[in-house]
Amino acid sequence: MSEQQSQQRPSRLKLWRDAGLIWFGLWSLFAVNVFLAYVPLGGANVPVHMSVAFLMMVLLVGFFMDFKEHPALLRFAAFAGVFWLIFMFVLTASDYFTRQ
Repeated sequence: MSEQQSQQRPSRLKLWRDAGLIWFGLWSLFAVNVFLAYVPLGGANVPVHMSVAFLMMVLLVGFFMDFKEHPALLRFAAFAGVFWLIFMFVLTASDYFTRQ
């Protein structure tokens, strides 16, 4: 292995540390989600839980897909795709909930 290739690879310690931080963050968000399940939030229940799920998704996508190391155009395309997916779900849900 050449000197340049070994410098480009992240160390095993860094990989384990990053994975451990993501794991801890996911379990923390899960604990928040479970705690909030027993708090009477009324109509804010679904948006709060969806926000926690969105944060979990951001952690997973950001770490396992290595978006911080890809070019900006690729990151933009990925987030635009997620935006349009959410937009289509919102349109479908609004159509479903407004029908009588």
